[in-house]
Amino acid sequence: MAPASELPTLEVTVNVGEAAGLDALIALFVEHDFGAEPASSLQMLCSCCSEGTHEQARKVHAGAQRVSLAAPETEARRLLERWAGETAIGRSWSGLGTVG
Repeated sequence: MAPASELPTLEVTVNVGEAAGLDALIALFVEHDFGAEPASSLQMLCSCCSEGTHEQARKVHAGAQRVSLAAPETEARRLLERWAGETAIGRSWSGLGTVG
């Protein structure tokens, strides 16, 4: 069993005009050694596929959605602000909070 992460798990609602904006958010968090996983990218698999070697590409969608983050809250806020400010329109976030 892997050790538990010391990073808190946060959730935030993001709104993106296009899927590329969500990809940019994920890349920004990964670039800073944090994690970001949009709820829209989760897919249920049968036990055969989940236990086997089934490979699946992440699919992200535009629109408003929840994103789970693994990062200190102050860093998450800083990165979310940076991400939202990269375009004049089409990216926003709200409701950042700790999962618990």
